[in-house]
Amino acid sequence: MAAEERTEAAFWMQKTACDPAEAALELRMEITSASVLAALFGVFALCTLLGLFQLPEDNKAFWTGTEIIVSALLFGVMGWAIVLASKRKANLREMEAQLAKKSS
Repeated sequence: MAAEERTEAAFWMQKTACDPAEAALELRMEITSASVLAALFGVFALCTLLGLFQLPEDNKAFWTGTEIIVSALLFGVMGWAIVLASKRKANLREMEAQLAKKSS
C-alpha cells in the first residue's frame, strides 16, 4: 500500500514537474471535491433513513427495504469518497515532504 501511494505521489510530481505548486493545488482540489461528495452523500443517506418514519401505509415492508438499501448504497458512496480523500491527503503530505527535502 505504501509503495502504491509513493507511486501516486511520484505520478503527481512528474505530471507537473515544472510547477509543484500546481500539483499540490490539484491534489487539494481533489481532496475538497471528495470531501464535499462525502458530505452530500452522508446527508442524503441520513435523509433516507429519516424517511423510514414517513413511509406510506400500503406495502410498508417494500418501502422499508427500499429505504434501507438506498441508504446503505449512499453510505457506501460516502465511504468511498472518504477513502479517496484520505488517500489524496497522504499523497499530498508525501509530495510536500519530498519537495521540502529537495529545497533544503
